[in-house]
Amino acid sequence: MVVKKEMNKTENENVIDFFGVGMWKDVMEEMEQQSMQALKTQKEWIDGTREQISQFEENSKKLTTAWKTNAQTVVGNVNPELEGDPKYHEVLNKLEEIGHKSQTIATLPGKATLDIMARSNGHIAATVGNTFVQNKKIAEKTTDTLINAFDQMRQTQMQMFNMIQSNSVMSK
Repeated sequence: MVVKKEMNKTENENVIDFFGVGMWKDVMEEMEQQSMQALKTQKEWIDGTREQISQFEENSKKLTTAWKTNAQTVVGNVNPELEGDPKYHEVLNKLEEIGHKSQTIATLPGKATLDIMARSNGHIAATVGNTFVQNKKIAEKTTDTLINAFDQMRQTQMQMFNMIQSNSVMSK
């Protein structure tokens, strides 16, 4: 009497480990985690740098405005009649405006570069995520195929063993 033994999960895992599938799964998961962590770190750097550039621009504009205010005060103390001159105030306002625009222009390339880097980082993160999802699907299919092949090999061996056993019993 032949008792058909079902393969348990531990035996399947042993087969998978024999073919190195388990090891590759661990390697792929580690690669995914490290890749996503690197992209997250890069995004944090981009965001931090963008914030620093914006803070620099804001501080520069405040400095320009403070310069204008100080210039008005000093000139007003030295030459009080300029204080009421509209052309004098117009010149100071234009200088302030030029200062603000030049600070905006100075930071524009850096901001544009960071925007491009942020978009690229987002696209790369999505691509890496999709790649790992596809790799996991392929790994699962490969694992299932290996398990099925092992099951078929085991069944064939059992059939051969049973056939040999029944032939040896008949020959006695």
